[in-house]
Amino acid sequence: AALDTSLIAVARAPFCDRLSTVVVERALGGRVADATSYGNGDRAEIVPGVKDVAHEFSCTFTATDGTTARAWLFVPPITQDRAAGLAKAATAADGCTEVEGAARFGDPSAAVQCLTRTGDRLQGTTVTYQGLFGDAWLACSLAVPGDTVRVDQGDQASRWCAAVVAAAASSG
Repeated sequence: AALDTSLIAVARAPFCDRLSTVVVERALGGRVADATSYGNGDRAEIVPGVKDVAHEFSCTFTATDGTTARAWLFVPPITQDRAAGLAKAATAADGCTEVEGAARFGDPSAAVQCLTRTGDRLQGTTVTYQGLFGDAWLACSLAVPGDTVRVDQGDQASRWCAAVVAAAASSG
């Protein structure tokens, strides 16, 4: 909330190498067990089970307990109208609710908490911030596995995303 994202321009360029190990481990709540990334034009697994040529920069860091911090930045320019649609889709996704009192993350933006369930059983919680910075769509998330919602996850996700936007803003 202390970061005024309305004044930040994000370059549609690589940024993952600007995220320090300290920042990543703070987001994860522990050491990095696995890290993956891909860039614009790379053939990559975009979502589980789907490989395609990426048109984004993405990095994912996972702790031994399965907690995952991820950030991605679309390479094609995004219009205000398209961004409004992306933000609306995020808040309308099944199992997701808007994060109450969340700071703006670009304009337009969305901050959501999504619960992953198998039947009635909670499998994990993901807090995602995403928004438009100039014509760059930036998103970041913090996913925690398990059947309980961590009370500090929203705050950790907010801090993680502030670090992501700072890294992306300085990447041009």
